[in-house]
Amino acid sequence: VRRVLDVNERYEAGAAHEFLITYESSRPGGSAGLAREHFRRALTLTDTPRASLFVALAEGLSIKEQNLDEFRNLLARALAVNPDREPQTRLINATAQRRARWLLGQVPELFLDTDNKEVIP
Repeated sequence: VRRVLDVNERYEAGAAHEFLITYESSRPGGSAGLAREHFRRALTLTDTPRASLFVALAEGLSIKEQNLDEFRNLLARALAVNPDREPQTRLINATAQRRARWLLGQVPELFLDTDNKEVIP
């Protein structure tokens, strides 16, 4: 993955950065700061970010940090992606959006303090 970043970080719209979001946010001793930096970098590498980019950060860090507002914002951005804009990423986007809807429905189980906060799937 590091080699991909060295050779061509734009490969597949920053897919290596997207992978590193999940990697840094899930591995023991991983860095939330690095995960967020990879997220920002992936966003700058494409005009049409994939929905999975937003889902990766929401699932990887927002839940861990119990940041419900960020979680909802990221998943709303994932759901706002037009899956038909780029036919080659239609399946990736549709799958990520399905996961985003599911995650939104799991808020009471994922977040400790959801006192009467409306869940919008």
